[in-house]
Amino acid sequence: MRLLPDSALGRSALLIGLALLLSQLAMSLLMRELIVGPAAEQLATMLADQAALVETLLDVTAPAERPALLERLAQHRDLHLDRSAAGPAGTAPRLFYQRTIARALAARLGAGVEVRVQWGAETLLWVHTRPDAPYWLGMTARRLEQGIPGVFALWAVLLVGIAAGGGFVLAHYLNRELRRLADQAVLMGRGEAPGGLAPGGTKELRVLGGALERMARDLRQHAADRALLLAGISHDLRTPLARIRLSLELLQPVDPELRDGIAQDVEEMDAIIGQFIATVRDGHDETPVPGDLNAIVRAVCARVARVRPPPSLHLAPLPPLALRPTAMGRLLMNLLENAHRHGAPPVELHTEAAPGRLLLRVLDRGPGVPAAEIEGLFQPFTRGRTRGGGSGLGLVIARRIAGLHGGELHLYNRPDGGLEARLELPIGAG
Repeated sequence: MRLLPDSALGRSALLIGLALLLSQLAMSLLMRELIVGPAAEQLATMLADQAALVETLLDVTAPAERPALLERLAQHRDLHLDRSAAGPAGTAPRLFYQRTIARALAARLGAGVEVRVQWGAETLLWVHTRPDAPYWLGMTARRLEQGIPGVFALWAVLLVGIAAGGGFVLAHYLNRELRRLADQAVLMGRGEAPGGLAPGGTKELRVLGGALERMARDLRQHAADRALLLAGISHDLRTPLARIRLSLELLQPVDPELRDGIAQDVEEMDAIIGQFIATVRDGHDETPVPGDLNAIVRAVCARVARVRPPPSLHLAPLPPLALRPTAMGRLLMNLLENAHRHGAPPVELHTEAAPGRLLLRVLDRGPGVPAAEIEGLFQPFTRGRTRGGGSGLGLVIARRIAGLHGGELHLYNRPDGGLEARLELPIGAG
């Protein structure tokens, strides 16, 4: 179970939320100690002074006149009066400021003081000054209870709103820039030349973008140097190969079997050199254009039909897709060459449209490949034990071209014998 969000936006939101929660707790403690506590002490002082004044006046008044005096004092001092034997309905103080008032009253009036809280339209604090006092005095606490918490709630809502809005803007900006860098890095991995890698904004993003830009430039230079090196090697090798062909034609008499064997070796060497060049020129410099994959399939099969039986086609209607026609044709040609060289007829070629992707499948009836060796066939110069021969670069080139189109190429053993090469292209890629 993942405890932390996986996205940067989620983690930023979580971090901002925790920071807000801690700030709220800290502010609550500060308000409790600096605002609510002193206000409760002040209210307790007022209530204690009122109770002390009443006690003093009652002590100097005749017993018969005390009830009337209590009524006048309660009315004049804006106090509530309860002279019942059981006292007013209420509960013991529960809130922080109520407990603070009770402690302050006990400190000023003595340990025998009793405080009750009566909840209603107005919150009343009732005070029984001593156990034998025949009355309870009450004072409203509405101003303290509804004023400060209301201000605190408004402040909390504003703080959360401003902080959450600012945090969302910051996280959205960072995610947008990182997403852009990630998209450019994907293009760079395909061998394309991304533009505008170095973003503005924060120092960290500028450093990251600059590093990716330098890496893209180095990779392009490395690819250009490799292409130049292989082009030079191919030129230097193909020249003596051409002389060997010419010499074979001029040498007479020569054993026909020997001559044919040498000619075949020369052709294989020339084909291997061509594969080396194709490995470097994998189509990354070709501009994608909207096209029909089925049209490329038919054109490739028409070329194949000139030298060998073409595969049986099973083509479904496909939506247009951004393709590099030459590179995609080379991919199909390599898959068909692989099926004809290492498999067995009949060779079939299927296309179909699946949700969000296009599928192209090349199937043969050959011996297949041990499951442990399948992925190794996509390594340069690797050939399976049951599918020897060739340069070992055809599938490497095909998978590179598939990745250049944002797709994937995999091999599967067919349940009833043979091998399936499956190309998956996402709709909208290219």
